Amino acid sequence: MNMAHKQGMFEEKLEAYLRGPKKRRSEILDAVGGVSGLTRKGAIKRFRSMQIGTFLSMMHAKATRWRSARV
Repeated sequence: MNMAHKQGMFEEKLEAYLRGPKKRRSEILDAVGGVSGLTRKGAIKRFRSMQIGTFLSMMHAKATRWRSARV
């Protein structure tokens, strides 16, 4: 399994992982860990870093719009 495939798998499951109840998140971690070879803790870290990256890019876009509207 190459890195692009792993990244795509995580991106596909990110929304369900972030919004799901604890039991569903556990099932997603088991599935992702089984396919990618990561431990549960490694998968959790990957999902959290993707969540933070998504949040930061969203905030950057808002700041850019705010700056352009001010000028």
